[in-house]
Amino acid sequence: MKRSILALLLGLALCAPVASQQVTNGSVTVNPYPQNAIPITGNSGNVANSLAFASIPAVAGKTSYICGFHFSSSGSTAAAIVLGGIGNIVGGGGTFVVTSVAGATLKNPDTIVTYTPCIPANAPNTAVTASVPALGAGNTNASIYCWGYQL
Repeated sequence: MKRSILALLLGLALCAPVASQQVTNGSVTVNPYPQNAIPITGNSGNVANSLAFASIPAVAGKTSYICGFHFSSSGSTAAAIVLGGIGNIVGGGGTFVVTSVAGATLKNPDTIVTYTPCIPANAPNTAVTASVPALGAGNTNASIYCWGYQL
């Protein structure tokens, strides 16, 4: 029984992505990405009452992974509820609720999501997208930032 459990745990450990290590000035720095991964970020920049869109782009022969995103915005003239989305990932995608407070000079709550483990695109050479639609009249600031890697 003990050997079976040990074999199972060893098998799971061998399947898990391994973070690469780098020695810097005598100390070990752990890279949170798998060995040979290329870290990538995407950012919508500031948008006013418009679609905020960012992506981990497609690259021939590689798979894009999303590890998380951060959406930040100001309020709008009237309160609003919209659905943001993560697209082209294994499992089809994800939807999240974003609320906008009534008051163009007010700050909406940030939406910060981290995926552990990171989620791969549903196919190689496919961009992973993160987006939030327009929040309504009076919304002057919105931005979505995503991070991940390609392997």
